[in-house]
Amino acid sequence: MNKLNYILLILILNMVSGCSKADGFDIKHSKDINIFSKHAFISNYVQVNQRVLDFIELGLLDLNSNSEIFTNTWVHSFHYKKRWPNVLDVEIEEHQPFARLSNSNYLTHSGHIIFPEKTDTTINVLYIDAPDDETLELLYLSRDLQSLFNKLKRKLKKIESQNNGLIEVTDDEGATFVFSKKNFRVQLERLEDFISFELSSGKLNHIRSIDFRYNNAIAVNFS
Repeated sequence: MNKLNYILLILILNMVSGCSKADGFDIKHSKDINIFSKHAFISNYVQVNQRVLDFIELGLLDLNSNSEIFTNTWVHSFHYKKRWPNVLDVEIEEHQPFARLSNSNYLTHSGHIIFPEKTDTTINVLYIDAPDDETLELLYLSRDLQSLFNKLKRKLKKIESQNNGLIEVTDDEGATFVFSKKNFRVQLERLEDFISFELSSGKLNHIRSIDFRYNNAIAVNFS
């Protein structure tokens, strides 16, 4: 074997050895794991990185067959590629929150309820405070309300079911709106009429509270 062939053989053996170690997840440090996403992270980067490292240290041969790696996190799917000599690229896709529920649960845009780890990211979504059997109903009501609040250029911040048969809504300007569950649809029509009537008056920008519990009337408090 001439010298050139010998050098080529050594190089090939080294490459095969390097790939073999990568296939066996011969990764010892979190710095060798590159976590990335097409969107801004909701998850804590350090936590995600550590989870991958923990599973590698358990000797798992295939991350993709172990979906429990990201249980109770914002991550819902991922795929990875190994780069020679010893780097692991992990692209993650995260749940996108639609609403926050009680007990730190989140409802996602895909309709899943998740129980993610805490994150340092500020998540500005609607908060639904209601018993489990009322959560879906309040979600639908919030959509109808938001369509009216769009005319006010306001956003629903919280919708809460109260024990006395009332629904209290708070918007991003700090104003409150009180409805009774029994006649909510009728009261929603009153709100729509009120907004249409006052749309050009400028008063809508100064609403602090509206109470719809009265028969055929509303009580409005302006700032």
